[in-house]
Formats: sequence, C-alpha cells, structure tokens
Amino acid sequence: MRYPGGACALAGVSLSVAEGERVGLLGESGSGKSTLGLAALGLIDPSARVSGEVRFRGRRMSAVFQEPAQALNPVLRIGRQMAEVLRAHRSAETVESALSVGGFDDVGRIARSYAHRVSGGECQRVSIALALACRPDLLIADEPTASLDSIAQARILDLLAREHRRAMLFVSHDPAVLYRMTDRIVVLRQGAVVEQGLEDPYARGLLAACRSMGGGE
Repeated sequence: MRYPGGACALAGVSLSVAEGERVGLLGESGSGKSTLGLAALGLIDPSARVSGEVRFRGRRMSAVFQEPAQALNPVLRIGRQMAEVLRAHRSAETVESALSVGGFDDVGRIARSYAHRVSGGECQRVSIALALACRPDLLIADEPTASLDSIAQARILDLLAREHRRAMLFVSHDPAVLYRMTDRIVVLRQGAVVEQGLEDPYARGLLAACRSMGGGE
C-alpha cells in the first residue's frame, strides 16, 4: 500500500486470525501496525493506492483505538451515543448492560457524563464496552493502553483478557504486553512482516529493551 508521493506503508503483508485466536502485532512506531489495522477496518485514506484484499469486514468487526477520548463524541452524553451505536448495530444490549461489561458499577454516572468529564481509563472502558456490545467476531485493539497510567492500563488489560473466546488482533509496540495477552505474535518492521514469533533478533531486541525499562519480567 502506497500513499501519494510514493511512500510505502505496507508491502506484501499477509495475516490471518483464526476463530477465537488472539494475535499480537508487534513493531516500533512507524512500522505500519496501525495502518494495517485501519486497512482491515476499511478506514484507509482514499488517496492511498491499495492492492490486495481483506476478507473480513463490516459488522463482524469492532475496534478500540489508542486515544479513548477521541473515539467518543464530545458534545453527546456517553449514554446517548452508546444507545445510537447499539441501535445502528441492532444489538440486543442496553446501555446499562454494555457498561456493566466494561466493568462499571456506577453505570448511571457514566451514562449521564460527557467524555471530558470522565478519566482516560474510563473513556477507554466505554470504548471497549461499545466494541464488545456489538458482538464482533474480531476485535482490533490498537495500542489500547498507550495513553493511560499504569493502574488504568492494568484494568484495561484485565478487561480484554476476559474476552478469551473472541478473535483479537492486538496491536502494540510493547512485547511484554503481547506476550501476556496473545497466542501468537507477528512482528512488523518497515511495513513488512519479518517474523511470526519472538525468535527474530528485532523482536528479541524490543523485548530486551522493554525489560531494561522495567516493562516486563
């Protein structure tokens, strides 16, 4: 896939996720991880030149992005926008039941609030609750803890870990998180798959760097 001016974002990438499988997509910033997730969702810039195909789209997919506040409408109360999404997807879930899946006890407060009146971690849990309420076969989680503090990160990871029967593509630059959360790791470097697993020297280097900063065991 190339953008105007000839910049190649992804080249020869082939990736499959089996039913119920949790696949990690590992790579440093600029490696093409998020672009691959957007391509799967059909959200690529229309000016980009794309070849190939994605055989899985539409209502069967949901996504959680790395900036939770930007995923929510700032001028609508959370409950109202959740109701609109649930109605559009013909979901049997109610706003209250969806928020309960997101781990909220005080669902009334969250439903009445605007996005800027709740924490980043709470916004992300709302995004996850919405994504799961749509009953997707595949959940794409694009750096879902990147902008959160360590306590909120742990809560989000615990929430996603409970979805062990749902197929998931978990995008991250942190190999320690992927090692914990996924069944298989695909390593992306400069827009191409270089390894599936942590045997590649590049992947091992990322993991070693993470450990040296206290990010893993």
